Amino acid sequence: MVPTSLAARLPARRWPWWLQVLAVYGVTRLVSTAVFLFAARGQPVSYWAAGQPDYATFVAQFWDGAWYRLIAEYGYPAELPLDVDGSVSQNAWAFFPLYPALVRAVMLVSGAPWQVAAPALSLALGAGAMLLLDRLIQRHQDSRGERGRRVALGSVLLVGLFPAAAAMQAAYTESLALFLVLLCLWLLGSRRYLTAIPVVVALGFTRAVALPMLVVVLGHLWLRWRRARADGRRLPRADVLRVGALAAAAGVAGLAWPAVVALATGEPDAYVATQSAWRGSFSSAPLVPWFQMAGHLIGDAGMLVLLLTVLVVVGAAASRPAGAAGPEARIWGVAYVGYLLLVAFPQSSIVRFLLLAFTIPVAAAALARSRWQLCLLAAVSAAGQLAWVLWVWQLTESTGWPP
Repeated sequence: MVPTSLAARLPARRWPWWLQVLAVYGVTRLVSTAVFLFAARGQPVSYWAAGQPDYATFVAQFWDGAWYRLIAEYGYPAELPLDVDGSVSQNAWAFFPLYPALVRAVMLVSGAPWQVAAPALSLALGAGAMLLLDRLIQRHQDSRGERGRRVALGSVLLVGLFPAAAAMQAAYTESLALFLVLLCLWLLGSRRYLTAIPVVVALGFTRAVALPMLVVVLGHLWLRWRRARADGRRLPRADVLRVGALAAAAGVAGLAWPAVVALATGEPDAYVATQSAWRGSFSSAPLVPWFQMAGHLIGDAGMLVLLLTVLVVVGAAASRPAGAAGPEARIWGVAYVGYLLLVAFPQSSIVRFLLLAFTIPVAAAALARSRWQLCLLAAVSAAGQLAWVLWVWQLTESTGWPP
């Protein structure tokens, strides 16, 4: 309880806001580091390292980190690799290029190896994301004084201790994607629409999440139109055109990487075929894999458990406390969760994907009525992080999958 108790006392008025945020973020990174070190002690010999790997190897070369390293050092394959049955096998085209390109740039400038450059970049981007999260919440909580400050720092704490937030210091895209999402939301709320265009394009080359941002842009336009109509005004034509340009950019960004993969490989369905390589015998149709996986893991009760889980997650993302970071953030949470239901394959990565639904821990922080409640939520989150790393990250099966 020492880290969470310390974090609960951090909103000291004499500290600058950014130092408060970085202190809370630092506490969460210490917790994640301890979790990784504990899990590494139980890691047997694996595809990526000998038993009990050192910290840098454990966070930079396991799972998708190995794919990103391959891309950073060797690039993408010229042709799609095929299995013996002629189907497309797992390959690097499934992974978006911006993060490995940035790590490659850090490696060239600093001379640091992948094991150092990738986690360091993720750690720095995570810090930037938490600073943006604090500013985004504080923008909508200024009138609430100390209570608003507690919500902002509590959100930083709970996002940093989210079960899959350990990935924010690993060779993964979570930190970069979260940073870009929050930057898009900040610029959108600031009505800096043209400035947001390159950010949403960058998001489209980081993760397949630019399309739910299109929903947020359109939702922002609708909110502005509704406010203007209530005040008897009309929206400035220039603003409508700028929002339209941003919406178009989000739509193009959402389809850009599959188009690039198709052009590079000469196969129109190369990206979809590559993604299907991870699905095995599960359907590629929207929603269907969720019911298949629920039945596979739980049995007859799978559909009921799935529906209850979806109701809880969607309800949390759509709740009024989730709007502590602003209406655009609330729209993002709902749109992103809905997007995951439509296109994501329900495997162990789903918990990690939910890290971008940051409004759920924000809602939890907003609902906490005391520092003790916040400490309890932080402790539960930290325990969930340990469970997630031991279940997913620690490779113990010879097949390459967690138990």
